[in-house]
Amino acid sequence: MSLAFSNFQDTHSIGCGALQEKTSPFHLISFVVVSVPLVAIDSVYYGRPVLAPLNIVLYNVFGKGGPNLYGVEPLSYYLINGVLNFNVVFILALLAPLAVEFQV
Repeated sequence: MSLAFSNFQDTHSIGCGALQEKTSPFHLISFVVVSVPLVAIDSVYYGRPVLAPLNIVLYNVFGKGGPNLYGVEPLSYYLINGVLNFNVVFILALLAPLAVEFQV
């Protein structure tokens, strides 16, 4: 079992049908270790304080173009391309939630 999944299991429990979250110091430390360099480097590059991932979401999801900016395709397009590009791995990835659900 991977370390990240193990940490997720240790800090999240499922009860009453809802995800009950517990915050550990590891989450805060991870957030700071990733966020501080991200904001610092992006701010130097853009010349002003900026959080680039937030700007990407604001532009692509909530901007004028929205999801239509790059085109919208039917579900069959993504399924066919997933199989063509990733072959068996794509199919196994789609089946992975079932394996986790029925794990004893």
